[in-house]
Amino acid sequence: MLKRKSQTKSYNTTLLSIGKIILETHYGHFSREWWIVTKRNINDQATLLVLIRLGMQTLTKLNSYDFIITVLEPNMEISPSPRYQAICYFINNELINGDICTNSSFAITSLYKHLFGTKTKFSGPLVMGFTKRLL
Repeated sequence: MLKRKSQTKSYNTTLLSIGKIILETHYGHFSREWWIVTKRNINDQATLLVLIRLGMQTLTKLNSYDFIITVLEPNMEISPSPRYQAICYFINNELINGDICTNSSFAITSLYKHLFGTKTKFSGPLVMGFTKRLL
């Protein structure tokens, strides 16, 4: 049987703001919404628990443009999960705000689709550098 090598895209991500830990949010009833289980790479057997901090901001270059992803407070009427917003410094340094989303992948993918008209999809945790131990 032919074993296919799995490839994972790597992004150059910079942590702009570490954000803050809110005890009730991060260790309370809905704490599972604020942690990500990930691996450093596809061959790594060990898993990492990564804390999603409120106000955390990361910078990643996609298609030669700067994308900043920010973790926002949840809307408790909808979900106790963090919300995300992607922004991009586009042509002539015009700031384009993406929609506020409950999923980091959708926040990045939808803004990218709006700007470039493509069907490219992104993994939010990967783009935000959660596999790189930024914190």
